[in-house]
Amino acid sequence: MVELLLYGIIGAVLAFLLFTLLVFLKMTNPPRKEVYEWTPEKSGYEYTDFATASKDGTKLYGWHIKGGGKGLIIVAHGYTENMGNGSYVRKAIEGMLSKGFDVVAFDFRGHGRSGDAPSTVGPREAEDIIAIIDWAEKKLGAEKVALIGYSMGAMASIIASTMDDRVAVVVADSPPPGLPQAIVRGLKVFAGLPGELASFIKLWARLLYKVNPNNYVMWDLAAKTKAALMVVVGTKDPFISVDEAQRIVEAAKKAGVPAELFVVDGVGHVETVKHPEYIERIAAFIEKNLAAK
Repeated sequence: MVELLLYGIIGAVLAFLLFTLLVFLKMTNPPRKEVYEWTPEKSGYEYTDFATASKDGTKLYGWHIKGGGKGLIIVAHGYTENMGNGSYVRKAIEGMLSKGFDVVAFDFRGHGRSGDAPSTVGPREAEDIIAIIDWAEKKLGAEKVALIGYSMGAMASIIASTMDDRVAVVVADSPPPGLPQAIVRGLKVFAGLPGELASFIKLWARLLYKVNPNNYVMWDLAAKTKAALMVVVGTKDPFISVDEAQRIVEAAKKAGVPAELFVVDGVGHVETVKHPEYIERIAAFIEKNLAAK
């Protein structure tokens, strides 16, 4: 009897661990959107396709769109999207082109038309951004760049700014305050699962991908950046509060870099582009701080 009970307990534990593994694999391999709802030519812009590779060899696919030569901006999309999906990506690209900047957009690993690789929702994506910067320096002569990142792309942009001094400015729009918080809130928002499962998701990340989510808390990283930082947040965003966004900004200020908080009232996650002065505000911040570098 005791032996059967023991087998039952072991079986239940193994079943639970298998369940958390399946949840983890689903989270790190989101549905891929390969079709672009929008391309620059639909708005009358000429662009060039390009391909390069990330640090681990993952192929990255992107666009280079010439503007007025004022400086180069790299736009980084969010989780499950691609560079041609999501109204916020189009808004950023068109807006920055209208302000005279050149723009590079690309698909993160496991997204759009880039190569198959698990999504780490920030750490490996930062390496993707650095690979795009390498391409831009080699092919376009860009010595300094500005990053506009959304959600996952915002976290990856902040991480990349601590790894590469060529990042002069970061506009982080709707960044979860860290990878641990993104896991907890993602479980609830996307899967309807309890946040308590996050401990097991973090365990699988360390075991399978050698990523410790606890190392990727945005205010800790903002304290290490040399890039000017603007954090954009909606007051109804379920992934980050205004107080958390303010904490990221304050950490950057203490690091001695220009930092600014842009709060958009009444909007949710990556809906901040609805603000009528959105493009004006972020373009002015980028222009001022990119020139200063």
